[in-house]
Amino acid sequence: MEQVVVVRGGHLLTMGPAGDLEDGAVAFAAGEVLAVGPFAEVAARFPGAEVVGDGHGVVLPGLVNAHTHLSEALLPGMLLGSGVCPLAALRGAGIPVGIGTDGPASNDSQNMLEAVKAAALLHKLARLDPRAVTAGDVLAMATIEGARALGLDGRIGSLEPGKRADVVRLRGDRPGLANVHDPRQQVVYCASVADVADVWVDGARRVADGRLVGHDLAALVEASRPLAADLVARAGLGEQSRLA
Repeated sequence: MEQVVVVRGGHLLTMGPAGDLEDGAVAFAAGEVLAVGPFAEVAARFPGAEVVGDGHGVVLPGLVNAHTHLSEALLPGMLLGSGVCPLAALRGAGIPVGIGTDGPASNDSQNMLEAVKAAALLHKLARLDPRAVTAGDVLAMATIEGARALGLDGRIGSLEPGKRADVVRLRGDRPGLANVHDPRQQVVYCASVADVADVWVDGARRVADGRLVGHDLAALVEASRPLAADLVARAGLGEQSRLA
């Protein structure tokens, strides 16, 4: 059996039947979630596991970028002035709605945490009602409900035994999550990319202690510059870009 990894957080948001757990943990191996529960119980069940994290911060499923399916592509909607998704009507009809960043052509940022916060704020403003959508609502849309909208909720979107090990650990040693009063509210309204400590995709670690694993980010940025200039030239956008 492959090495078991146990990821611990002061708050574990499973977005599944186990609910939210204080000082919780998720165990996985070979890309599959094996167990979720209180850290003490999970650690005792897997005594030889690699433990990542401590009793602070928040652990949750990987966010599901629903992109341009039936989703809350809010930031491009605001950027392009194309309107606000009728969220209450859709969810009231039982239609699963996800959150998507859309592509870089219509949303300059691919930041899912930013999109999640925008979803929470915009609908309060649009309906002039602070109760129009809750932090729990938008966090569900960014995880299990987004997975359901894509027909993938049997595999991703929540931390449950048998599902794929898409796991995010948000660190608790930065101001955003240093003192957590309500973990769902804090993730939605306070967390930023600076709080992302570790990320596993299908059990493979892609971010470790805030650093990209397996790629030289500085080299990728450097390689992108001539490609961006070439794209601007070929698209005839010289008057609209300083890259020309």
